[in-house]
Amino acid sequence: MTGPARPRVAAITESTITLKLSRPGTYQLGIHYTPYLHAHASCVTESKDGMTVLSAPHAGTIKLAFRVSPSAALAALTGSKTTCAES
Repeated sequence: MTGPARPRVAAITESTITLKLSRPGTYQLGIHYTPYLHAHASCVTESKDGMTVLSAPHAGTIKLAFRVSPSAALAALTGSKTTCAES
């Protein structure tokens, strides 16, 4: 993972990645993007090379979760490149 300051991966399970961020910002993660990835109050998008980008509006602990839901399944079917809330 790369991004502002010194981000770190605190834990990995079969369905979550816990990140420790010391600053808000945009982080490049070394995992392939899927619309099933979700992070509360953060934006998850696909980079040009198909990897995952996390935009975090605050520092602290962020849980990136693999979550199957009807909206995520629809996003996968339509080829969505983001799990950001539309404004």
